Amino acid sequence: MDSYLLLLITYVALVLIGRKKCNLDIISPAMITLISLTVVIALGYWYRYEMETDLYFYTYIVMACGGIAVLGAGYAVTRWASINWGGVEISDSFRDTDTYVLASRIQSYKLFQYTSVYMIWFIIFSLFCVFLNTSGDADASRMAQYRDIILYPHLHPGDTKFIFINSQFYKIAWALTYTSAYVAIYNGVILNKPIFKGTGLITTVIFFCIGSSIAMGARQPAIEIFIFMMLTYLFLLVKEHRYSQIKSFLYKLIPVMAVSPFLYILYGILVGRHDGNNVTLQRITELLAGGIYALNNHIWEPARTIYFGQSSFADVYDKLINIGLLPESARMAYHEFDKFGNTLSLYGRWYEDFGIIGVVIMSIIVTAIFTLAYEYLQRQSNGKIMTHVWTAIFITELISLVWAGYDDRIRALLAFSQFVIIVLTGGCIYAGYCVKSKR
Repeated sequence: MDSYLLLLITYVALVLIGRKKCNLDIISPAMITLISLTVVIALGYWYRYEMETDLYFYTYIVMACGGIAVLGAGYAVTRWASINWGGVEISDSFRDTDTYVLASRIQSYKLFQYTSVYMIWFIIFSLFCVFLNTSGDADASRMAQYRDIILYPHLHPGDTKFIFINSQFYKIAWALTYTSAYVAIYNGVILNKPIFKGTGLITTVIFFCIGSSIAMGARQPAIEIFIFMMLTYLFLLVKEHRYSQIKSFLYKLIPVMAVSPFLYILYGILVGRHDGNNVTLQRITELLAGGIYALNNHIWEPARTIYFGQSSFADVYDKLINIGLLPESARMAYHEFDKFGNTLSLYGRWYEDFGIIGVVIMSIIVTAIFTLAYEYLQRQSNGKIMTHVWTAIFITELISLVWAGYDDRIRALLAFSQFVIIVLTGGCIYAGYCVKSKR
């Protein structure tokens, strides 16, 4: 049997087993990881002839072992939580809007007013940085130039004015947007208040998408706020046991997910990406399934790293390099994979550092940690403010698993900048609760 078809069948089986036999929630970390990988594998298989490459059987073994480890760890931790912590119950003791956390203290419209003013300032300052550090008479567009400066600042020592300051403004904008989204969706699901009408959430998200795209020269922040909103909505529905609503929402999500990759490619025009004019199914496949094909192409000659976890913990090493504790040789190795890019799916970097055994061990560790946090938060009372602080932080980190089929985003969670962002997000939610809005 074709190795790629066998891989697809294996992952479809893992998803069905996880959902039907193991009774894992659709929003659980293990299921998110497996579904992400299954979708990308299916897309790559469907377009395998145009991709002009076959899947090695050893690649199948590596990815199958990783998938089995994810499912096994997810099921084991879920069972442990059920036995030791009991089932998830709906708490009806905090339904009163006068005492219910968030609803009584954080007014979405007030939050929107303050956030909008900041967002407008953030967009203006980001545009100022772009025009200050780029030239209008160059061959590439200003955004293409600016993106190159952000990615390779050491190659543009004289063109980084105020970029560090703007990156801090970006973190604040990020935290405010995620807080606005969490509060609006929470009040909508729990208290049946409007999620969009009167909350200004749509305007806030649009402002953030524009500002973050300019400030960071990337599409990812704009995409991830929508992922965060969907995960938050599903997380709260599961917590409330509204399973029919979940099924209805997932059906509505299908057409959105079908067109989103095309919009993602088009969005590249705004951030200076060259693929913005190549909105084809083949390009989408190369982008999303490229991690699997790239891992397959490099499976026999991976970048065997010098330092422990050099690729898997690349963001930690980058910080140590920047402060002079490690040499430049400790940076994560990048490879030229032609049209497939530098992504290696969730497993690629782990395979580079630790081999197939490392893929299994890291899959177990990551899935177990995420599942433990998920099960714990599902059982916490919504009447406690710290439940919301930790839930918002957890869902922010959970986004990394949505990208599992595409690339390893787990390593980025260890970056200092990510730590600052989650502290700001948790701080915004807590401050919004403690500082009562003027009525």
